[in-house]
Amino acid sequence: MEYVSEQKADTSLMFMCTPTDVYAVPKEVVAASYEKFLSRSKAQQLLSKGISTVTAERFFKKNIHSLIASDNGQEYGIADCLVVEQGPNYALAKRIQQWRATLARHHGQRVSINIAPSTTTHSVTKNPLLKAAFNGASLFDVESFSPETTNALMAALWIYDLRHPESVANPETHLDHPLELMMKGANHGGLWRVAYLARTALPFAALYGFANEKLPIKQMLGKFKK
Repeated sequence: MEYVSEQKADTSLMFMCTPTDVYAVPKEVVAASYEKFLSRSKAQQLLSKGISTVTAERFFKKNIHSLIASDNGQEYGIADCLVVEQGPNYALAKRIQQWRATLARHHGQRVSINIAPSTTTHSVTKNPLLKAAFNGASLFDVESFSPETTNALMAALWIYDLRHPESVANPETHLDHPLELMMKGANHGGLWRVAYLARTALPFAALYGFANEKLPIKQMLGKFKK
């Protein structure tokens, strides 16, 4: 990648990020997550609090709702959507991806780096546990996309980034912070706005997904949420 960029100055870099990573996010995303946490029903609060206490916050841990003041005068939050089971090598690879993108843009190269939504690809749906988690993600207002939808969406974003002069991919477009490169147009499917730390809640999405195939769980939970 570096060699090609050096040999051909007008080369553009393109990356597609996973939603299950750690990102700097706008403060309105943090506010939305906090609002979801506060607006839970009494039954939801009691159940999640009980499970969280018994498991020492292994499940239903409150999301990160603190803000970080930047030297640019703005405040940002952190969306920690890492899935620990994916391992340290995966996490490091994702860090390198973001670092490479921000560095290249800083050096004047056009860089398209967009966050793709969780997608029901064959590699996901052939795994019963992952399939159940994706099917049950709506329990926490997280949406998974079909491969066709994700492909069309990401292709459109890539074309926009390559052709539109005001795209954040263009190094001449002003950003208040370099990490805003990953914030703009992020397709996280609602994962950033979950009320709980994502990895402490999504195991219950899998349980919900399994159960929903056998029982009318959606109708029951509709009453529970009220």
